[in-house]
Amino acid sequence: VHKRLDADVPLGCFLSGGIDSSIVAAIAQKQLTSSGKGPLQTFCARMPVTDYDESDVAKQVANHLGTNHRELVIDPKPGSDVIADLTQLMAISGEPMADSSLLATYWISKAARQHVQVALSGDGGDELFGGYTRYRSGENIYTKFAAFPSGLYLLVVAARQIVIALAYIGIVPAQYRHKFAKALFFYRARNKLTQTYAVQHSYFSDQEID
Repeated sequence: VHKRLDADVPLGCFLSGGIDSSIVAAIAQKQLTSSGKGPLQTFCARMPVTDYDESDVAKQVANHLGTNHRELVIDPKPGSDVIADLTQLMAISGEPMADSSLLATYWISKAARQHVQVALSGDGGDELFGGYTRYRSGENIYTKFAAFPSGLYLLVVAARQIVIALAYIGIVPAQYRHKFAKALFFYRARNKLTQTYAVQHSYFSDQEID
């Protein structure tokens, strides 16, 4: 955090009120205040859907830290440039992106640009320290499939082929074909935890991508 504060342009911090962004903001606020460059400017998105709105918690953290806090209202209206923004972001990403926060991050970055040119964030903490439940679920799946006998592989392959055939003639829903494909991939990856995790959170197999 100290290294990132070494900037010759106005800087701030995205603050959601969660552990990661709050720690980053606290360290940055302390450093800027001690060097006479404070207070830190913090930004939070106020979302229209209550379940996704973290602005109240962020405001409490900002008040506690004493930052110069701004709430940026994210409320795209029907007929706005949502599709255009999403199209642009997909082109920039260069690959399929399943992160639902992509648009919100873009909008708050665009709004914060009116005040600062550099913004710190708490992104990456969950990836580094296994904060998401999907990491634990991947380990559970790995443990279960690792205990399966080797002979079960042929059974899974045969069942998948039957389901594929039934899906093509319309007897079973097509999505079951993908479910059995996942099961087969999980079984193949049963001795590799990292591969099990990758299979769990990938829609396409390596063969489909190639």
